[in-house]
Amino acid sequence: MIFNEDAKSFKNSIAHKAGFILGIDYGLKKIGLSISDETGSFAFPYGVLKTESSMTKIAEILESQNIKAMVVGIPKKNHSFHPTITNIIPFVDHFCNMVDILLWDERMSSIGSVKQLNYSHGFKKEKLKKNNLKLKQDDHYAAQYILQSALETMNS
Repeated sequence: MIFNEDAKSFKNSIAHKAGFILGIDYGLKKIGLSISDETGSFAFPYGVLKTESSMTKIAEILESQNIKAMVVGIPKKNHSFHPTITNIIPFVDHFCNMVDILLWDERMSSIGSVKQLNYSHGFKKEKLKKNNLKLKQDDHYAAQYILQSALETMNS
């Protein structure tokens, strides 16, 4: 089943299932992955896949890591979908019969994950913008940010 930003209904749907939640930051070239802890409280970076070879590998991850659900970041621009949503729809359709999927607004996920990385490396706020050029953000950190945001909403 697919849930569009309805974290509470998504949580109710997966509450009886054991396993982990996979976070997805879908890109045209790369897909960032994150995974929750078993309690669904914390998200952790998991890895990065090339988009072209991701379907089989993600299906393997669903099986091998006991994934009960996915949170997929969807690109929005203001109050409408960004044109890249057309690439995400077939991806979501492919997996929606395997696991429940929560579509989650990914705006600010790249910026938010870079800020988290900068703060964790001790960079001061006033130097944050300058240091973003030095400390590159990887897609799995954006996936972690997306998943953590959804988990916090589900658990609030």
